[in-house]
Amino acid sequence: MSRDVAARGLAHRLPGRHDQPHVSPRDIAAKEQPMNTRLIAIIALVLVVIVLLVIFTR
Repeated sequence: MSRDVAARGLAHRLPGRHDQPHVSPRDIAAKEQPMNTRLIAIIALVLVVIVLLVIFTR
């Protein structure tokens, strides 16, 4: 019983834990992940194209 009361007190001290149970920092990062990976892929493709152009134009 006392452990449950302590857990409830901790929950009140940490805001946002029980208000949004399915929104965690990891979920937010995962939501922003595809854009970052797409950007990295585009940059890598551009770099590869530039390197190939430099190699073939010599």
